[in-house]
Amino acid sequence: MTTLETLHLRMAGDDLDEIVDQVRKATGYPGGSPFVSIYRHSKVQGDLLVQVVSDDPNREAVTSELGIGLAALLRTHGLVEHSVWVSPAVPAEGDPALVQKENRQ
Repeated sequence: MTTLETLHLRMAGDDLDEIVDQVRKATGYPGGSPFVSIYRHSKVQGDLLVQVVSDDPNREAVTSELGIGLAALLRTHGLVEHSVWVSPAVPAEGDPALVQKENRQ
């Protein structure tokens, strides 16, 4: 199952570049992680979004240790919304067109 954890930070007054560096270091990939993406809001200077993607068929749809750690780090800078999203199951037939049709209904 593919899961997507989102961590949305809303803050005021902190150095966003420093926080981005802290997040990168916390992932264990100081240069950037292949499964963690970091975004700044295009209009709101104090908003940051971190996405953690996992494609583990055995993983449950719960927060990961990495997500919990990142949320704790981000909470020191402001309000954090942490949520987990899962990809919809593919029908037994495995036809992607059927998935698209089901999503439209």
